[in-house]
Amino acid sequence: MYCKDCKFYKFDRTDQILDEELYRVEKEFNRGTCHNKNLKFGWVLENESQLIYHDSDDYSAHMFVGEMFGCVHFKEKEA
Repeated sequence: MYCKDCKFYKFDRTDQILDEELYRVEKEFNRGTCHNKNLKFGWVLENESQLIYHDSDDYSAHMFVGEMFGCVHFKEKEA
């Protein structure tokens, strides 16, 4: 069960890892965004299967997870 196969995943772009000496692409990775309501910005968990993200004024960032966060949110894309 991968994000790429989940209905909540929306492709954003492909990132490249460059070899700085040869200036050529070593690897490419697709990335995207999860639009599941259990992933959100904030300080307080609302249920045990959430992941919440918070950043502060000093530019540090933190992720907090409930005990049940994981593939339980996977929903197969419709054909």
